[in-house]
Amino acid sequence: MKKYNFDEIWTRVKGETDIKKLKLLAGFVEVTPQSLSNRRKENSFPVEWAYLISKKYKINIEWLMEGTGPKDLNQARLDIDILNMIEKWIKEEEKNNPGATAWFSFDFRKKYPEFDRWEKREEDNLPDNISAQKKHIA
Repeated sequence: MKKYNFDEIWTRVKGETDIKKLKLLAGFVEVTPQSLSNRRKENSFPVEWAYLISKKYKINIEWLMEGTGPKDLNQARLDIDILNMIEKWIKEEEKNNPGATAWFSFDFRKKYPEFDRWEKREEDNLPDNISAQKKHIA
């Protein structure tokens, strides 16, 4: 199981909530101060604690745990919603106009060449067996 850096997450918690002291955090997540201290010494912030904080303060748990993605939970939902709407629209267009998906992909890559560079880096980071399968399929 992945360990999440306690102090990094604790810094984000203090910055975005009214929980400013470790004693308050212990009370909020309903553990003893000693238990919290042990977690800090282990440098392990439990996902369960982050979930409770995320839920109460409407913070995106991915941002809270890893510092990535939108901070605001509502913004994270908006980001997902727009992607879902784009996917639905492309599928609808493809049904009505065969080839629309290829057109969208071509136009998207033309408009955003950095996507191709990102995709290449992602493929380079795949394990060898998966990367070889992708290259064989493409």
